[in-house]
Amino acid sequence: MSTRQLGNWIESFLEYTSSISSPEIFRKWSAYTAVSGALERRCYTQTSDSPLYPNLFVVLIGKPGVGKSKSVLVVHDLWLATNKFNVGPTSMTKSAFIGQIGAKPKMLELGKKTIIFNAMLVPAAEFGLFLPKNDMEFLNVLNDVYDCNDIPIRDATQKHGVRQVDRPCMCLLAGTQPKYLSETLPETAYGMGFTRRIIMIYCGVQSKKELFGETTKTVELRNALIKDLISVAKLKGKFHWTPDAKEAAEDWHKHREEDEPKHSRLASYNTTRVIHCLKIAMVAAAASNNNMEVTLEDFMNAKNLLLEAERVMPEIFKEMVVSTDAVEMEEALEFVWKYTIKYDKSDIPESTLVNFLARRVPVTKVSYMLDLMIQANMIKLVSANIPGRRQFKPIRKDLQDMEE
Repeated sequence: MSTRQLGNWIESFLEYTSSISSPEIFRKWSAYTAVSGALERRCYTQTSDSPLYPNLFVVLIGKPGVGKSKSVLVVHDLWLATNKFNVGPTSMTKSAFIGQIGAKPKMLELGKKTIIFNAMLVPAAEFGLFLPKNDMEFLNVLNDVYDCNDIPIRDATQKHGVRQVDRPCMCLLAGTQPKYLSETLPETAYGMGFTRRIIMIYCGVQSKKELFGETTKTVELRNALIKDLISVAKLKGKFHWTPDAKEAAEDWHKHREEDEPKHSRLASYNTTRVIHCLKIAMVAAAASNNNMEVTLEDFMNAKNLLLEAERVMPEIFKEMVVSTDAVEMEEALEFVWKYTIKYDKSDIPESTLVNFLARRVPVTKVSYMLDLMIQANMIKLVSANIPGRRQFKPIRKDLQDMEE
């Protein structure tokens, strides 16, 4: 096994990227994902259920200009520079995805066993380009490759016939805005398996750097990062956990509900957060040395990193509400005004407004949107409160403007 150039890959990556306009939390998670990708499907922790592989699905989330893509692009560059990995395109269909992930099978010697696996690393600066909107079939495939199952994935097309990918594995680092996340992942997706597999990293503050400050992205440091990433790519086999690291992980697992994030859309994620932590702990160990040993320090670093991200995860959904619900409400109010003018009426039937909303938001949100519009003083109930037979009157815009 080759010796390391750097004391700690994560810390060196943070130093290398300290001059780019990207917040530290994005750069830190990008570093962990970079090492995670380099481990592919060669290393694992043996849990009571099954082998657990260290691949991560990380999505950096923030408004335009916060610095998501800059962190992703650095990782993209380093992955490519090693010439060791199957780095996938950032935009593809489900069929193209299966073709790409199976394009470069790898052979792994573990003891007397020879294992063939297929790994792919995806650095998607725009998550919405990688994952087509509302493509539930593609989401199910991504669930399978995240789990690193021994069961192959199969795809049948008229052009390629039946294709099979053995032991698929993928690592994802993506960036997106809250608005696009809400469009890419519909309301129903939060009850599916995909959202419990991704770790959403939020930052709402732009990182400001000097326009003409000195860059920290030196050739020497870049070369050292690449060499050590190649060293990580040579690791294989089982991670061993020190007794105190195991004890700390078991204790947190027993009391995990005490510090989990509180939001209805994170209920599915909360069932997998301990698994995320075990994966991150393996990455932390691999970032430091070639010993294949997870220490208590590695586990605590992983846990603290995850808790830091979880504290602000609910902010993502506040941003999504501002970005989507407010727009839909404004469009609905505009529709109500046009309806009353067109038909020379003072109000609109509930059924007409419901039909308009149902074409734009999930059916489960229609009643919520109506109530919200009433509370926001955008429309007013002007008939008996009998669901399905109500009439709504738009509030005069000049009154709204005065209130604002």
